[in-house]
Amino acid sequence: MRFALDAAPNAQEGAVAQAIDEANKKVRSLDGALAWDFAVGVVKLDAAKAQGAAGFLSKAGVIACKDLSLECVNEYATVLAVALDGQPLAESKKILLQVATEEQPYGFRAENGRITAMGGAPYGMKHVTGKVTFKQGGALKVTALDENGYATTKKVPVTGVPMDLLPDVMHYIIER
Repeated sequence: MRFALDAAPNAQEGAVAQAIDEANKKVRSLDGALAWDFAVGVVKLDAAKAQGAAGFLSKAGVIACKDLSLECVNEYATVLAVALDGQPLAESKKILLQVATEEQPYGFRAENGRITAMGGAPYGMKHVTGKVTFKQGGALKVTALDENGYATTKKVPVTGVPMDLLPDVMHYIIER
C-alpha cells in the first residue's frame, strides 16, 4: 500500500516555524497560550481563564502571566490558577489555585544516586515555598483546602500582594 502526501504548502507551516525558537530553546503554541522554555525546563500556561507554570520553577525566577505572577523556591513544582466561574482570571470572582511539588513514598531512601528503599503508601509531598501575585487589585478572601477539597481552618496571610503559599497546602479557593 502506498500513500501520497500533499506537497502543497500548508497555511500554518510559517506560523509553526515561527513558534519554534531553537536558538533560545523555546517553543510556543500558535495562539501563544502555552510556552515551553526547554533550556530552563518550564512550561507556562497563559490563557484567559487559566494561568500558571510547571517544571523547574526555581530556575525560572519570577514567572509573569497576563493576570498573575508566581515565584517558587522549590526545584520542581506546578502552580496553576483556574477561574471557577467561567470568567477570565482578571474578572473572576472565584479562582482555584493548585500547587504541587515532588512526591515520594513514605520510607523512600536514596544514597549516592541509588535507591536503597522503595518505601510505600502514603505518599508525601515536599513542602511548598513560593508566592503568587494577582495583578488585579482588591481584597482577596483565601481559603486553604485539604487534599479532598474541603475548607480548612488554616489561616492564609493575605495582607496585600503577594500571597505567600503555605508549605503544606495544595489547593486554595480565592474569592474577590
